[in-house]
Amino acid sequence: LVHMHAKTWFRFRSGGGLSQNRQDRKAKVEVTIKGNKLIIEIEMQDPTPSSSGKTLVVATTHGNMATTTMLDGKPITIGLNAYIKP
Repeated sequence: LVHMHAKTWFRFRSGGGLSQNRQDRKAKVEVTIKGNKLIIEIEMQDPTPSSSGKTLVVATTHGNMATTTMLDGKPITIGLNAYIKP
């Protein structure tokens, strides 16, 4: 059985990981399953230099994160980085 509802707000500190700091950024990630496809929607950000400086990050989950979308009774974990080359 597949649970297909997932809309969650995750709060990240700039160095990655979960945090309760007031300076947190919110990344809205929505994960759904439609047929045999995993659909991931994430808010884009202004292009920001990656830690190496080689690319500009336009969307990120700041590492792996468990979602509320279930597959075979287990949460799907994703890690996403979208970037452009300067």
